[in-house]
Amino acid sequence: MSRRVARVRVALVTSPSRAGPSVTPGVRYSPPVIDPVLAAWGLDARIVAAAGELSRRVAAPLHARSGTLLARVISEDRLGYELITARGELRAVLPGRMRRAAAAGEIDRPSVGDWIVVEDRPGVDGLPVLGVVPRRTKLSRKASGREAVEQIVGANVDVAFLVTALDGDFSARRLERYRAVCEEGGVKPVVVVTKIDRVADTADAVAEVHRALPGVPLVLVSNVTGAGLDALDAWLTPGLTVAALGSSGVGKSTLINRWIDAPQATRALDAHGLGRHTTTARALFRTAKGALLMDTPGMRELALWEADGGLRTTFAELEAVAARCKFRDCSHQGEPGCAIQAALDEGTIAGDRVDAWSKLRGELAGTDRRTRRAERTLSRAVRAVSKDKRR
Repeated sequence: MSRRVARVRVALVTSPSRAGPSVTPGVRYSPPVIDPVLAAWGLDARIVAAAGELSRRVAAPLHARSGTLLARVISEDRLGYELITARGELRAVLPGRMRRAAAAGEIDRPSVGDWIVVEDRPGVDGLPVLGVVPRRTKLSRKASGREAVEQIVGANVDVAFLVTALDGDFSARRLERYRAVCEEGGVKPVVVVTKIDRVADTADAVAEVHRALPGVPLVLVSNVTGAGLDALDAWLTPGLTVAALGSSGVGKSTLINRWIDAPQATRALDAHGLGRHTTTARALFRTAKGALLMDTPGMRELALWEADGGLRTTFAELEAVAARCKFRDCSHQGEPGCAIQAALDEGTIAGDRVDAWSKLRGELAGTDRRTRRAERTLSRAVRAVSKDKRR
Protein backbone atom coordinates (compact mmCIF):
# COMPACT_ATOMS: atom_id res chain seq x y z
CA MET A 1 0.00 0.00 0.00
CA SER A 2 1.38 3.40 -0.90
CA ARG A 3 2.51 5.44 2.08
CA ARG A 4 0.83 8.53 0.63
CA VAL A 5 -2.45 6.71 0.03
CA ALA A 6 -2.26 5.11 3.49
CA ARG A 7 -2.42 8.53 5.15
CA VAL A 8 -5.64 9.32 3.33
CA ARG A 9 -7.15 5.92 3.97
CA VAL A 10 -6.85 6.35 7.71
CA ALA A 11 -9.78 8.77 7.47
CA LEU A 12 -11.99 5.95 6.24
CA VAL A 13 -11.27 3.55 9.09
CA THR A 14 -10.68 5.79 12.11
CA SER A 15 -13.51 6.65 14.47
CA PRO A 16 -14.75 10.23 13.88
CA SER A 17 -14.55 10.86 17.63
CA ARG A 18 -10.86 9.87 17.58
CA ALA A 19 -11.49 7.83 20.71
CA GLY A 20 -9.30 5.07 19.31
CA PRO A 21 -9.78 2.06 17.04
CA SER A 22 -12.98 0.09 17.31
CA VAL A 23 -13.06 -3.24 19.15
CA THR A 24 -14.79 -6.48 18.34
CA PRO A 25 -17.72 -6.77 20.79
CA GLY A 26 -17.60 -9.76 23.11
CA VAL A 27 -14.05 -10.85 22.31
CA ARG A 28 -11.72 -11.26 25.30
CA TYR A 29 -8.20 -9.88 24.98
CA SER A 30 -5.66 -12.71 25.42
CA PRO A 31 -2.07 -11.42 25.80
CA PRO A 32 0.22 -13.35 23.40
CA VAL A 33 3.25 -15.14 24.84
CA ILE A 34 6.30 -16.74 23.24
CA ASP A 35 4.88 -20.21 22.82
CA PRO A 36 7.56 -22.80 21.91
CA VAL A 37 5.50 -24.06 18.97
CA LEU A 38 5.31 -20.59 17.46
CA ALA A 39 8.91 -19.80 18.39
CA ALA A 40 9.89 -22.61 16.01
CA TRP A 41 8.02 -20.67 13.30
CA GLY A 42 9.88 -17.42 13.93
CA LEU A 43 8.01 -15.86 16.85
CA ASP A 44 10.11 -13.42 18.89
CA ALA A 45 9.63 -10.71 21.52
CA ARG A 46 9.07 -7.98 18.91
CA ILE A 47 6.21 -9.89 17.31
CA VAL A 48 4.71 -10.71 20.71
CA ALA A 49 4.75 -7.02 21.70
CA ALA A 50 3.20 -5.93 18.39
CA ALA A 51 0.60 -8.70 18.57
CA GLY A 52 -0.26 -7.67 22.11
CA GLU A 53 -0.89 -4.10 21.01
CA LEU A 54 -3.01 -5.30 18.09
CA SER A 55 -5.01 -7.63 20.34
CA ARG A 56 -5.75 -4.80 22.78
CA ARG A 57 -7.09 -2.71 19.90
CA VAL A 58 -9.35 -5.37 18.39
CA ALA A 59 -10.65 -7.22 21.45
CA ALA A 60 -12.92 -6.02 24.26
CA PRO A 61 -11.64 -7.09 27.70
CA LEU A 62 -15.00 -7.90 29.35
CA HIS A 63 -18.04 -10.11 28.74
CA ALA A 64 -16.02 -12.53 26.66
CA ARG A 65 -17.50 -15.36 24.69
CA SER A 66 -14.12 -16.11 23.13
CA GLY A 67 -10.51 -14.96 23.11
CA THR A 68 -7.79 -14.02 20.67
CA LEU A 69 -5.15 -16.26 19.17
CA LEU A 70 -1.81 -15.42 17.57
CA ALA A 71 -0.98 -17.34 14.40
CA ARG A 72 1.30 -17.31 11.37
CA VAL A 73 -0.08 -17.73 7.86
CA ILE A 74 1.58 -20.72 6.16
CA SER A 75 -0.57 -20.92 3.04
CA GLU A 76 -3.48 -19.21 1.34
CA ASP A 77 -6.24 -20.32 -1.02
CA ARG A 78 -9.38 -18.71 -2.36
CA LEU A 79 -11.39 -19.94 0.64
CA GLY A 80 -9.10 -18.78 3.42
CA TYR A 81 -5.81 -19.32 5.19
CA GLU A 82 -3.89 -22.19 6.75
CA LEU A 83 -2.36 -21.15 10.05
CA ILE A 84 0.17 -22.46 12.53
CA THR A 85 -0.89 -21.72 16.12
CA ALA A 86 -0.01 -22.86 19.61
CA ARG A 87 -2.71 -25.52 19.15
CA GLY A 88 -1.37 -26.73 15.83
CA GLU A 89 -2.67 -26.06 12.32
CA LEU A 90 -6.00 -24.25 12.00
CA ARG A 91 -7.90 -22.42 9.27
CA ALA A 92 -8.96 -18.79 9.18
CA VAL A 93 -11.22 -16.70 7.01
CA LEU A 94 -11.35 -12.99 6.28
CA PRO A 95 -14.66 -11.53 7.51
CA GLY A 96 -16.83 -9.78 4.96
CA ARG A 97 -16.13 -6.27 6.26
CA MET A 98 -12.37 -6.88 5.98
CA ARG A 99 -12.74 -8.38 2.49
CA ARG A 100 -14.61 -5.28 1.39
CA ALA A 101 -12.01 -2.99 2.95
CA ALA A 102 -9.20 -4.95 1.30
CA ALA A 103 -10.96 -4.87 -2.08
CA ALA A 104 -11.29 -1.09 -1.71
CA GLY A 105 -7.59 -0.83 -0.90
CA GLU A 106 -8.23 0.44 2.64
CA ILE A 107 -6.32 -2.35 4.39
CA ASP A 108 -3.83 -5.04 3.46
CA ARG A 109 -4.97 -8.62 3.16
CA PRO A 110 -3.03 -11.20 5.17
CA SER A 111 -0.32 -12.90 3.15
CA VAL A 112 1.86 -15.97 3.59
CA GLY A 113 4.44 -15.27 6.29
CA ASP A 114 2.23 -12.76 8.10
CA TRP A 115 1.56 -12.93 11.82
CA ILE A 116 -2.12 -12.35 12.46
CA VAL A 117 -4.53 -12.20 15.39
CA VAL A 118 -7.69 -14.28 15.01
CA GLU A 119 -10.77 -14.72 17.15
CA ASP A 120 -10.36 -17.94 19.13
CA ARG A 121 -13.47 -20.04 18.75
CA PRO A 122 -12.68 -23.65 19.69
CA GLY A 123 -14.39 -26.14 17.42
CA VAL A 124 -15.02 -23.61 14.64
CA ASP A 125 -13.48 -24.37 11.24
CA GLY A 126 -12.51 -20.97 9.91
CA LEU A 127 -11.51 -18.52 12.66
CA PRO A 128 -12.26 -14.86 11.83
CA VAL A 129 -9.17 -12.73 11.17
CA LEU A 130 -9.09 -9.69 13.47
CA GLY A 131 -5.93 -8.01 12.20
CA VAL A 132 -2.42 -8.30 10.77
CA VAL A 133 0.63 -7.70 12.97
CA PRO A 134 2.84 -4.96 11.40
CA ARG A 135 5.32 -6.59 9.04
CA ARG A 136 9.02 -6.50 9.83
CA THR A 137 10.00 -7.05 6.19
CA LYS A 138 8.17 -7.78 2.98
CA LEU A 139 8.60 -8.76 -0.64
CA SER A 140 6.06 -6.92 -2.75
CA ARG A 141 5.35 -6.05 -6.35
CA LYS A 142 2.81 -4.11 -8.35
CA ALA A 143 -0.09 -6.42 -9.07
CA SER A 144 -0.75 -7.22 -12.70
CA GLY A 145 -3.09 -4.84 -14.49
CA ARG A 146 -3.29 -1.12 -15.11
CA GLU A 147 -4.17 -0.06 -11.57
CA ALA A 148 -1.45 0.79 -9.05
CA VAL A 149 -2.08 -1.92 -6.46
CA GLU A 150 0.51 -3.56 -4.22
CA GLN A 151 0.68 -7.35 -4.02
CA ILE A 152 2.58 -8.97 -1.15
CA VAL A 153 4.73 -11.86 -2.38
CA GLY A 154 5.93 -12.81 1.10
CA ALA A 155 5.87 -11.24 4.57
CA ASN A 156 8.43 -11.30 7.38
CA VAL A 157 11.10 -12.83 5.15
CA ASP A 158 14.75 -12.73 6.27
CA VAL A 159 16.54 -14.05 3.18
CA ALA A 160 15.47 -14.40 -0.45
CA PHE A 161 17.08 -16.98 -2.72
CA LEU A 162 17.02 -15.36 -6.17
CA VAL A 163 16.92 -18.53 -8.23
CA THR A 164 17.92 -18.59 -11.88
CA ALA A 165 19.06 -21.42 -14.14
CA LEU A 166 21.73 -21.89 -16.80
CA ASP A 167 19.32 -23.37 -19.33
CA GLY A 168 18.06 -20.28 -21.08
CA ASP A 169 16.41 -18.60 -18.07
CA PHE A 170 19.49 -16.72 -16.88
CA SER A 171 19.04 -12.93 -16.93
CA ALA A 172 21.16 -10.44 -15.01
CA ARG A 173 18.53 -7.78 -15.67
CA ARG A 174 15.87 -9.84 -13.91
CA LEU A 175 18.22 -10.42 -10.98
CA GLU A 176 18.71 -6.66 -10.67
CA ARG A 177 14.95 -6.25 -10.46
CA TYR A 178 14.69 -8.95 -7.78
CA ARG A 179 17.47 -7.35 -5.78
CA ALA A 180 15.75 -3.96 -5.85
CA VAL A 181 12.59 -5.55 -4.42
CA CYS A 182 14.61 -7.28 -1.68
CA GLU A 183 16.56 -4.18 -0.69
CA GLU A 184 13.40 -2.06 -0.55
CA GLY A 185 11.64 -4.59 1.68
CA GLY A 186 14.55 -5.19 4.07
CA VAL A 187 15.26 -8.73 2.83
CA LYS A 188 18.80 -10.07 2.28
CA PRO A 189 19.27 -11.34 -1.31
CA VAL A 190 21.29 -14.44 -2.21
CA VAL A 191 21.68 -15.45 -5.86
CA VAL A 192 21.29 -19.19 -6.48
CA VAL A 193 22.24 -20.37 -9.98
CA THR A 194 20.87 -23.85 -10.69
CA LYS A 195 21.42 -26.46 -13.43
CA ILE A 196 25.15 -25.83 -13.60
CA ASP A 197 25.44 -29.42 -14.86
CA ARG A 198 23.89 -28.22 -18.16
CA VAL A 199 26.91 -26.09 -19.13
CA ALA A 200 30.60 -26.76 -19.50
CA ASP A 201 31.74 -23.44 -18.04
CA THR A 202 30.05 -21.14 -15.53
CA ALA A 203 32.68 -18.38 -15.57
CA ASP A 204 30.70 -16.00 -17.80
CA ALA A 205 27.55 -16.31 -15.69
CA VAL A 206 29.50 -15.78 -12.47
CA ALA A 207 31.17 -12.66 -13.88
CA GLU A 208 27.83 -11.27 -15.05
CA VAL A 209 26.20 -11.80 -11.65
CA HIS A 210 29.08 -10.13 -9.81
CA ARG A 211 28.95 -7.17 -12.21
CA ALA A 212 25.16 -6.75 -11.96
CA LEU A 213 24.82 -7.48 -8.24
CA PRO A 214 28.08 -6.49 -6.55
CA GLY A 215 28.33 -7.66 -2.96
CA VAL A 216 25.46 -10.14 -3.18
CA PRO A 217 26.34 -13.75 -2.21
CA LEU A 218 26.31 -16.22 -5.11
CA VAL A 219 25.89 -19.99 -4.89
CA LEU A 220 26.13 -22.37 -7.87
CA VAL A 221 24.16 -25.60 -7.47
CA SER A 222 23.02 -28.69 -9.33
CA ASN A 223 19.96 -30.66 -8.29
CA VAL A 224 21.30 -33.56 -10.37
CA THR A 225 24.78 -33.94 -8.89
CA GLY A 226 24.15 -32.19 -5.58
CA ALA A 227 27.03 -29.82 -6.17
CA GLY A 228 26.87 -26.62 -4.12
CA LEU A 229 23.79 -27.55 -2.11
CA ASP A 230 25.71 -27.70 1.17
CA ALA A 231 26.68 -24.05 0.71
CA LEU A 232 23.03 -23.05 1.10
CA ASP A 233 22.94 -24.46 4.65
CA ALA A 234 24.53 -21.24 5.94
CA TRP A 235 21.18 -19.49 5.45
CA LEU A 236 18.94 -22.37 6.53
CA THR A 237 19.08 -21.75 10.28
CA PRO A 238 16.30 -22.38 12.83
CA GLY A 239 13.61 -19.69 12.88
CA LEU A 240 14.96 -17.90 9.80
CA THR A 241 12.46 -17.43 6.95
CA VAL A 242 13.90 -17.94 3.47
CA ALA A 243 11.83 -17.28 0.34
CA ALA A 244 12.64 -18.67 -3.10
CA LEU A 245 11.99 -16.28 -5.99
CA GLY A 246 12.42 -17.04 -9.66
CA SER A 247 10.81 -17.99 -12.94
CA SER A 248 8.88 -21.21 -13.47
CA GLY A 249 11.04 -24.26 -13.96
CA VAL A 250 14.30 -22.92 -12.50
CA GLY A 251 14.29 -25.49 -9.69
CA LYS A 252 12.89 -23.56 -6.71
CA SER A 253 10.58 -26.33 -5.56
CA THR A 254 13.13 -29.04 -6.33
CA LEU A 255 15.48 -27.27 -3.95
CA ILE A 256 12.83 -26.93 -1.26
CA ASN A 257 11.83 -30.59 -1.63
CA ARG A 258 15.33 -31.57 -0.52
CA TRP A 259 14.74 -30.06 2.91
CA ILE A 260 11.07 -30.65 3.76
CA ASP A 261 9.44 -33.86 4.97
CA ALA A 262 6.48 -33.79 2.55
CA PRO A 263 7.81 -33.10 -0.96
CA GLN A 264 5.56 -31.21 -3.33
CA ALA A 265 4.32 -32.72 -6.57
CA THR A 266 6.02 -31.77 -9.83
CA ARG A 267 5.00 -32.10 -13.45
CA ALA A 268 6.44 -34.58 -15.92
CA LEU A 269 10.13 -35.27 -15.38
CA ASP A 270 12.65 -34.31 -18.00
CA ALA A 271 15.56 -36.38 -19.26
CA HIS A 272 17.60 -35.44 -16.19
CA GLY A 273 14.92 -36.64 -13.78
CA LEU A 274 13.88 -33.14 -12.72
CA GLY A 275 10.27 -32.10 -12.33
CA ARG A 276 8.77 -28.87 -13.51
CA HIS A 277 6.82 -27.80 -10.43
CA THR A 278 3.36 -26.29 -10.77
CA THR A 279 3.36 -23.94 -7.80
CA THR A 280 0.32 -21.68 -8.09
CA ALA A 281 0.25 -20.28 -4.54
CA ARG A 282 2.76 -19.31 -1.90
CA ALA A 283 3.37 -21.68 1.01
CA LEU A 284 5.64 -21.75 4.05
CA PHE A 285 7.34 -24.99 5.15
CA ARG A 286 9.51 -25.95 8.13
CA THR A 287 12.52 -28.20 7.68
CA ALA A 288 13.62 -30.91 10.08
CA LYS A 289 16.45 -28.61 11.18
CA GLY A 290 14.05 -25.75 11.91
CA ALA A 291 14.56 -23.47 8.90
CA LEU A 292 11.47 -21.91 7.34
CA LEU A 293 11.20 -22.07 3.55
CA MET A 294 8.68 -20.18 1.42
CA ASP A 295 7.90 -21.43 -2.08
CA THR A 296 6.41 -18.94 -4.53
CA PRO A 297 4.82 -19.23 -7.97
CA GLY A 298 7.13 -18.69 -10.91
CA MET A 299 7.46 -15.03 -11.84
CA ARG A 300 8.89 -14.10 -15.22
CA GLU A 301 8.50 -10.42 -14.37
CA LEU A 302 8.38 -8.61 -11.06
CA ALA A 303 6.82 -5.17 -11.50
CA LEU A 304 8.32 -2.77 -8.97
CA TRP A 305 6.34 -1.18 -6.18
CA GLU A 306 7.86 1.66 -4.13
CA ALA A 307 11.45 0.54 -4.72
CA ASP A 308 13.27 3.88 -4.75
CA GLY A 309 15.56 2.83 -1.92
CA GLY A 310 16.06 -0.59 -3.48
CA LEU A 311 17.13 0.97 -6.77
CA ARG A 312 19.60 3.24 -4.99
CA THR A 313 21.26 0.19 -3.45
CA THR A 314 21.07 -2.01 -6.54
CA PHE A 315 22.56 0.69 -8.79
CA ALA A 316 24.72 2.41 -6.18
CA GLU A 317 27.57 3.19 -8.60
CA LEU A 318 25.17 4.93 -11.01
CA GLU A 319 23.44 6.85 -8.23
CA ALA A 320 26.85 8.13 -7.11
CA VAL A 321 27.65 9.35 -10.62
CA ALA A 322 24.19 10.90 -11.10
CA ALA A 323 24.70 12.95 -7.93
CA ARG A 324 27.35 14.91 -9.86
CA CYS A 325 24.96 16.00 -12.64
CA LYS A 326 24.64 19.75 -13.10
CA PHE A 327 20.86 19.69 -12.69
CA ARG A 328 19.11 17.84 -9.86
CA ASP A 329 16.26 16.80 -12.18
CA CYS A 330 18.58 15.59 -14.94
CA SER A 331 16.93 12.86 -16.99
CA HIS A 332 20.32 11.70 -18.35
CA GLN A 333 19.06 12.07 -21.90
CA GLY A 334 21.59 14.55 -23.24
CA GLU A 335 21.20 17.49 -20.86
CA PRO A 336 24.26 19.73 -20.47
CA GLY A 337 26.44 18.78 -17.52
CA CYS A 338 25.07 15.20 -17.32
CA ALA A 339 27.58 13.16 -15.33
CA ILE A 340 26.02 9.87 -16.49
CA GLN A 341 26.58 10.72 -20.14
CA ALA A 342 30.14 11.85 -19.41
CA ALA A 343 30.88 8.58 -17.60
CA LEU A 344 29.44 6.61 -20.52
CA ASP A 345 31.67 8.52 -22.93
CA GLU A 346 34.67 7.79 -20.72
CA GLY A 347 33.73 4.10 -20.44
CA THR A 348 33.72 4.14 -16.62
CA ILE A 349 30.16 2.81 -16.32
CA ALA A 350 28.39 0.06 -18.29
CA GLY A 351 25.77 1.02 -20.85
CA ASP A 352 23.58 -2.02 -20.14
CA ARG A 353 23.48 -1.10 -16.46
CA VAL A 354 22.43 2.44 -17.33
CA ASP A 355 19.71 1.12 -19.64
CA ALA A 356 18.37 -1.20 -16.90
CA TRP A 357 18.50 1.59 -14.30
CA SER A 358 16.66 4.01 -16.59
CA LYS A 359 14.00 1.43 -17.41
CA LEU A 360 13.27 0.65 -13.77
CA ARG A 361 13.23 4.34 -12.82
CA GLY A 362 10.70 4.94 -15.60
CA GLU A 363 8.59 2.03 -14.41
CA LEU A 364 8.51 3.41 -10.89
CA ALA A 365 7.58 6.87 -12.17
CA GLY A 366 4.62 5.37 -14.03
CA THR A 367 3.45 3.53 -10.91
CA ASP A 368 3.84 6.74 -8.92
CA ARG A 369 1.62 8.65 -11.35
CA ARG A 370 -1.09 6.00 -11.11
CA THR A 371 -0.79 6.06 -7.31
CA ARG A 372 -1.29 9.84 -7.24
CA ARG A 373 -4.42 9.46 -9.37
CA ALA A 374 -5.75 6.84 -6.94
CA GLU A 375 -4.93 9.16 -4.04
CA ARG A 376 -6.89 12.01 -5.60
CA THR A 377 -9.86 9.72 -6.21
CA LEU A 378 -9.75 8.49 -2.62
CA SER A 379 -9.45 12.05 -1.29
CA ARG A 380 -12.58 13.04 -3.18
CA ALA A 381 -14.42 10.03 -1.70
CA VAL A 382 -13.33 10.98 1.84
CA ARG A 383 -14.49 14.57 1.34
CA ALA A 384 -17.83 13.35 0.01
CA VAL A 385 -18.34 11.08 3.05
CA SER A 386 -17.41 13.91 5.42
CA LYS A 387 -19.80 16.29 3.64
CA ASP A 388 -22.68 13.80 3.93
CA LYS A 389 -22.03 13.40 7.68
CA ARG A 390 -22.25 17.15 8.24
CA ARG A 391 -25.68 17.36 6.63
